[in-house]
Amino acid sequence: MLQPDDRRYLLAALQPPSGYELDAGLGTSYTLDLLSLLALPIGFTFREWQDDAEHAQPNQQALLEALRRYADKLTIFCQAGRIAVPHNIGPLSSHLENSVVEVKAPHAQGVFHPKVWVLRFTSRDKDQPVRYRLLCATRNLTADRSWDTLLALDGELIERELAFSVNHPLANFVAALPDLALRPLPAERRKTIDRVQKELRQVRFELPEGIEEVRFWPLGIEGYRRWPLDGRIDRLLVLAPFVDQTFLHWFDDAGQRNVLISRLESLSALPPAALRNFKEVYSLSSDAKPDEAVDEAVAVDNLQLEGLHAKLFLVEDGWKARLFTGSANATQAAFERNVEFVIELVGQKSAYGIGALLQSGNKKDVVGFADLLQKFKPGETPSPDSAQQAADTVLNQVRAHLASAGLRAVVSEIPDDVRYQLTLRLPDRNTLPAWPDGISVRCWPITLPESWACPIESAALNGAEFKPVSFEALIAFFAFDVTLVAQPQPFSTRFVLNLPLENAPADRDERLLRLLLGNRQKVLQFLFFLLADDQREASDLVEVLPGGEGSRKIDDTGWSLPADLFETMVRALHRQPDRLVQVNRLVQDLKKLPESKALLPADFDVIWEPIWQAYRELHP
Repeated sequence: MLQPDDRRYLLAALQPPSGYELDAGLGTSYTLDLLSLLALPIGFTFREWQDDAEHAQPNQQALLEALRRYADKLTIFCQAGRIAVPHNIGPLSSHLENSVVEVKAPHAQGVFHPKVWVLRFTSRDKDQPVRYRLLCATRNLTADRSWDTLLALDGELIERELAFSVNHPLANFVAALPDLALRPLPAERRKTIDRVQKELRQVRFELPEGIEEVRFWPLGIEGYRRWPLDGRIDRLLVLAPFVDQTFLHWFDDAGQRNVLISRLESLSALPPAALRNFKEVYSLSSDAKPDEAVDEAVAVDNLQLEGLHAKLFLVEDGWKARLFTGSANATQAAFERNVEFVIELVGQKSAYGIGALLQSGNKKDVVGFADLLQKFKPGETPSPDSAQQAADTVLNQVRAHLASAGLRAVVSEIPDDVRYQLTLRLPDRNTLPAWPDGISVRCWPITLPESWACPIESAALNGAEFKPVSFEALIAFFAFDVTLVAQPQPFSTRFVLNLPLENAPADRDERLLRLLLGNRQKVLQFLFFLLADDQREASDLVEVLPGGEGSRKIDDTGWSLPADLFETMVRALHRQPDRLVQVNRLVQDLKKLPESKALLPADFDVIWEPIWQAYRELHP
């Protein structure tokens, strides 16, 4: 179980094996928080930011390094229109534009709902095999505070003629992702995904202790409509935040002494007859809530996902237990309309059965899962707000129209002005559908405050035109506010769309780098972060930066190279030569700027060129 206010477990799960680095990463999520996504590359970079004892926080230089190194290697698929509106996000978010892919489910009434990560790791020692890690979570890539589960499977790519047939459903799920995208993926990303899906068929995954078999269950993609919870059921446990009557009806004649665990709101919405085949019905105890001292999480549609968010189905079959974990809720939609992903683990009932899960703590200060539960008593929770439900239906229709309308952001230069004109447009001859009565829609680039919001009129041909914006405000992510004016209060929803950004300046990446590394001191600091063995060493090396005790001023216009820079480069050449590739990329990008001489340290090439030449000779 993941602690509700703790993201360290996910960051630790992303960390490459010793001696390896990330080569490619694919992730899926229903909802997505850009601030959480910005932090993920840290998991591939500095171990110290996952150190429980240090609680260190990444600074801008470390985040910039991680994004430059890994953003192009990450592809995140999420449901269109389900990116949360971020707060206080800056130009660094532009590195995520090509990583975020909005998708929709093949079924018209379904949603894209899986929470799967596939990570490909390569060794610095080229003789070592490629390794894969599969993460199957029940939590979206957001900052919600909830009780969840995370399953991690590691495996090695095996050179063999025949594939592992058990891996075909997983590989086919990955292969199907590009075709779900609203817009075609770039050729390079499609090539990477194709390589991953082919290699997954030849990966031997290591089974968790006590697990005898593993099976992969993609749902909602072509060729996969089979019911996974089939076969003999002696006893059943269903654990999910959302449950409906149709799903429970499927088990009317299955099992004995069955157990159902869900949220109070979901249980209260069920008619009593739906629970007749479940002897024990529980919700999460109020005592299991996160510590109130923890900062409030980022909300998606104003919904704080506190409490239960894990999804588990446990089937006892003789002496065996079959445990299903993944994204699917206990609903008809999950198994008949949505795109979902579930993993089945088979083990002994004594270790993985219902009794093993529902244990109480047997030591002082040790809490078992059963200690977090309270028996459900019908009638304790008010019925859902019918007005809110009706409003959500209308708001989600408008959200879906906007997500699939084909909107694009067009950049135009303004004569004799350093600012740019930014306009949202629709494809030629396309119009937005007329909004229902009482609906207003506004949008703005996420790099600007909401006061810049521009109205989007229904049936408008040209979308919206914003006031002139600065270069650093140019972004492909646009926030939308959809409000339904109703009595006694309005209902609204907010979300972000990742739109094609057309006619952006060709040197945008270099100019953004110049914006973030605005002077020689920041460039030097960034160089040290690129060369350091870890974050702690980087902090020590910063002491010799301009203004630190180890720096030496040569005149009133500049600073000499810190004495340790050459030594640090030499050490990187022998210990971690791949770091020099990042330095070279930075140097080349900076040299594309006319002011590069003012940014790079004086005489930098004198020490850099011999180091880079040595690297090329050692690594032809």
